Amino acid sequence: MGFLSSRRMYLAFIVVAAAAVLVYSFMLKPPQEITGILWERSGGFAGLDETLTIGSDGSVALSSRFLGEAEFTLAEAEWEELGALIEDSGFMEFDAAYGAKAGVADHFSYSLTVEMDSTSKQVQWVDEWASEGDLPEGLEEIGERILDIIQGTGTGGVEGVVSDDSGNPLPGYSVSIIRGSAGFPEIAAITGTDGHYSIGGVPPGVFTLGVRGETGELLAEDTVFVRGGETSSLDFSVRGEILYDQSGGVGLFEEGIHIIATDGDPTAPGVMEGFEVRNDFWAMLRDASTLTPSTEDYVSVLISRGDHPTGGFQIRVEPFAWQESHPVVFRFEVTFTDPGEGVMVTGALTNPVALIPVGRLDPGLYIARVHIDRFIMTYDDAGNPVYDQVETLVEEVWETEFEVS
Repeated sequence: MGFLSSRRMYLAFIVVAAAAVLVYSFMLKPPQEITGILWERSGGFAGLDETLTIGSDGSVALSSRFLGEAEFTLAEAEWEELGALIEDSGFMEFDAAYGAKAGVADHFSYSLTVEMDSTSKQVQWVDEWASEGDLPEGLEEIGERILDIIQGTGTGGVEGVVSDDSGNPLPGYSVSIIRGSAGFPEIAAITGTDGHYSIGGVPPGVFTLGVRGETGELLAEDTVFVRGGETSSLDFSVRGEILYDQSGGVGLFEEGIHIIATDGDPTAPGVMEGFEVRNDFWAMLRDASTLTPSTEDYVSVLISRGDHPTGGFQIRVEPFAWQESHPVVFRFEVTFTDPGEGVMVTGALTNPVALIPVGRLDPGLYIARVHIDRFIMTYDDAGNPVYDQVETLVEEVWETEFEVS
């Protein structure tokens, strides 16, 4: 064989190989040429209304009457599978609409819009049993795949970490689902030493989780979307619980509002336990009292009833409200209860206090405002406690202004 013949064969081989590569590349054309998908479902006997939008990067936005609002990102394999399914079905050649038979009701109506680089296509249809004509092969499969994307397969879960304002993990806190778009396991997960919790067996849907401390007070809540077969992540940053004490403040705090500035949350688990003498903890807080905390300080509000000669005097604080105003107002609803005539009390000195963690604050003026209701506690003939409110013409309000710099 001559040199020219060999050269011709070599060139022919190159041409054939290049053509094969082009054909192979065309056959494996990635679905990323789809730039967006809009899927809608409505109707049914329950009046369903759902919209799913998928971007070219696999980002998903879901709006559902029953599942709520959610955002998540498809795994690359899921996005490629959906894109290939749409392309292989010949979706761009389908008719624009496949209507329902006359007289049928309670069926679902669907709409799918596929955006591509240079064109777009919208197809509308109904459930196959309600359709006036045959649906094209592959159309229902696309719809079922999108439902799988929304719901996932089987049950999912939620896990995360509960920490304080400084990022320190909080062990021993309870995390549970308190609301949801579907039935959910009514169990509580307890955070470990690393603050981690995990809840499994959660059906697809949107759920609100809450964090509670030892007293059962709800400290924080947030919402998360769960897909079947996946574990969603939801972390919490919470303040500690309101800390009450009857005798720790004796001789340390006068009646009124005290602003406390410390390095971290003084109500967090283990802080008080770090003091050999309990009163040393309260003395530390007295020394940390200030009306000019800095932005680096952890601010708490201590409400004291002052020294009393006996026990039986109580204080209770409702979760405080943060009023966006200038200056910002922290509003506290507080109940003071005094022992009535004939009620047995201890003879020791007491100073009922409530320590309320607030957190680190931005620079500016703030007001701590306490609205007080007073009650007298006695017992009826059966030994049950009776609380009589002390009526006043003017609401009793305490107020303290402080400035963060």
